[in-house]
Amino acid sequence: GLGEELAPETVREAFASMENSLAAEAALERAQAEITQSREEIDALRAPLRDILRSTGTSVADDADWLELLDACLDDAVRTDEARRERERLELRITEENDACRAAKAALDEALAGESALFALAEAQDAEDFLRKAAALAEQRDISRRRADLEDTLRLAAGDTPLEAFLDSFNGQTQEEQERDSSATRNELADSVTEEQNLSEEVAALAARVENLGHTGKPADLAQQKALLQESMNRTARIWARASLARAVLLQAKHNFEKERQPQVIRLASSLFESITGGQWSGISASLESRELHILSASGESVDPDILSRGAQEQAYLALRLAYIQNHAAQATPLPIIMDDVLVNFDPERALRAARAFVDLCEGRHGPAHQLIYFTCHPHVAEMLRETQTGSALFTVENGAISRSCTE
Repeated sequence: GLGEELAPETVREAFASMENSLAAEAALERAQAEITQSREEIDALRAPLRDILRSTGTSVADDADWLELLDACLDDAVRTDEARRERERLELRITEENDACRAAKAALDEALAGESALFALAEAQDAEDFLRKAAALAEQRDISRRRADLEDTLRLAAGDTPLEAFLDSFNGQTQEEQERDSSATRNELADSVTEEQNLSEEVAALAARVENLGHTGKPADLAQQKALLQESMNRTARIWARASLARAVLLQAKHNFEKERQPQVIRLASSLFESITGGQWSGISASLESRELHILSASGESVDPDILSRGAQEQAYLALRLAYIQNHAAQATPLPIIMDDVLVNFDPERALRAARAFVDLCEGRHGPAHQLIYFTCHPHVAEMLRETQTGSALFTVENGAISRSCTE
C-alpha cells in the first residue's frame, strides 16, 4: 500500500517506526495493566491496614498518605520495642534492688541481734539504760585515772618514803608545821621555775647559734639538699597519689562491670547457685581479665572455687550446667537430660533445693520444659525426687531386668 515513488530506505525506516510504535503501544498496555493490578492490590490492602491502624488508636482519613502512616506506625513499633526492653531492664534492676534490700535487712537484723546481745551483756534494759551505764562506767574510769595520777604525784613527792608512811606523817604535824613545810615547798618551786627559765634562755641562745651555722658553709648545703629532696618527695607523692586514685577508680569500675554485665549463662547460674545454697553464697561471677570463675559470698566478697568444699564446688558446677541447658534450650530445641547421682555429695537441705530446681527445669517454669532421666543407687534419693515431683516415673533394675514401680 505504499507509493512506488518511495525509496527503499524510506520504506525500511517507515517499517522500523511502525514496529517501534507497536512495541511502545504494547509496553504502554503492559504498564497500564500493571498499574491497574497495583491499584487493585493497594485497594485490597487498605481495608486491613485501616482496621489495624484503627485498632492502635490511629485515625485514617480517606485521602490519607499511606506511606506516611506506615512510617509513623513503624516508628511507634520501634519505640514500643525500646520501651519493652527498658521495662525489662528496669524489672531486672528492681530485682537487684530487692536483693540488695533483703541483704540490708538481714544485716540490720544481725545488727539488732548484736545490739540485744550487747544489752544483755551489759544488763541494760534499753539503749538509754545502756548509755547511762556507759557514762557511769566512763566516769568511774576517769575517777580511777585521776586517783592513780594523784597517787603517782604523792609518791613522787614522797620520794623514797613509802606512800602510807608519807601520808601518816601529815597526821602528826600541827597546822603551823604544815604551813612552814608548805612555805618551804613554795620557795623551792619558785627557785625551780627560775632555774627552768634560765635553762630555756640558754636553749634559745643555742638554737639561734645553730640556725646561724645552718646558713653558712656545709650546713647550708645540706639544708638546700634537704629542701630539694623534700620537693622531689612531694612530686613523687603527688604522682603516686594520682596513680593510686586512678587504680582505685579502675578497680571499682571493673568490679561494677563484672557485677552488672555478666553473661546470661552466668546470671542464671548465679541465681541457681544462690537458691541451692540457701543464700549462703550469693552467686557466681566471671572475671574480665581471664576465663576464671569466682564465687561470691553472702557479703559480696569474691573467692576462688578451690577453697569451697567438694559439695559446694559440685553445686556451683551443677548450677552452671543447668544455666547452660536453659540458655541453649531458649535458642534451640530442648534435649533430654541424663544425670547420674549428682546429689551424692550434697547435704539433705541443699539436695532438696537442687531437686526443686530439677522440677522447675522439667516443668519449664523459666523456659522450655525438659525431660530429665536420673540414675541413682540410693533409695532415699529416689524417694526424695518422687516426693518433689509427684507423678514422675520410677524404674528399678534388678537381675538385669528393668521394671516400672507401681507405687504412686
